[in-house]
Amino acid sequence: MRWIRQFGNNIKEAFQGIARNKGMSLLSVISIMAVLVLFGVVVLLVLNMTGIVNETEKKVDKVVVYLNDDANEDSIRAIIKKAEGTGYVKDVSYTSKEQAWQDFSKNMELTNDAYFLEGMEENPLPASITLQLSNIKQAKTVANTLQGMPGVYQVDYLNELIGKIVQINDWVRILGVAVVAILLIIAIVLIHNTIKSTIANRSQEIQIMKYIGASDGYIRRPLLIEGMFFGVVAGALALVLVYLGYKGMFGLFDEKLNVLMGLRLIRPTDMLKDMAIMFLCIGVGVGLIGSSLSLKRFLDV
Repeated sequence: MRWIRQFGNNIKEAFQGIARNKGMSLLSVISIMAVLVLFGVVVLLVLNMTGIVNETEKKVDKVVVYLNDDANEDSIRAIIKKAEGTGYVKDVSYTSKEQAWQDFSKNMELTNDAYFLEGMEENPLPASITLQLSNIKQAKTVANTLQGMPGVYQVDYLNELIGKIVQINDWVRILGVAVVAILLIIAIVLIHNTIKSTIANRSQEIQIMKYIGASDGYIRRPLLIEGMFFGVVAGALALVLVYLGYKGMFGLFDEKLNVLMGLRLIRPTDMLKDMAIMFLCIGVGVGLIGSSLSLKRFLDV
């Protein structure tokens, strides 16, 4: 029961300290909140960019093998077997010349361009095999493996676009991790300096506590609790700001992006729970680390 009573006293002293140093306490909360807001913006940007890139990958993660008119069943089976043997193909579909023509004609009718087909006596479209890949980065490998096989007229894949998508995805992840790491360091430095100033203003109070026999732990705990409290409050405020800001942006751009490109942003409600947990953990962590560094380096307690 004694430790419960001591912990209760620590909490009481922590809030008394916050009340006595309202200005520095407010500055601590604002510092952590500002960094968390920036952190949230970066995380949402990275998540949405990654989602858009992944959705785009799904639209172009295919290699199409166009067949010669004289390609027989044996050559078609050999092509499919060779493709599956690479280990990068997860689905195979065959389109005959007739089906290709039907699909093409239907698309022309939908766009009111069917008159272009008038007078065409022969079907100029080739049969094809569409290979859906498990790894978009291996499109070139699969294409090179099949090119030149008996029955193969041409192998197509969006080489340049795939390369750019892979490059963008890699850069988004690298930059996202780098920016997040920098923001966390900035947050720790800010809270460290802010709490250091707070402690400096209370140095006389701390020296008196040590003089009357207070242990290092007894002195340290209220200050650590203050750091945690700053982190919780800052995290909650940052969550509200980021959520409301992102909700407004989602309403402005999501539908337009869907109409123009068939892509969607992450729904605000889908990220709320994870963002709340992340902000709480980071806010508390930053507050604790900043307080600990200040105590260790400047108080020698």
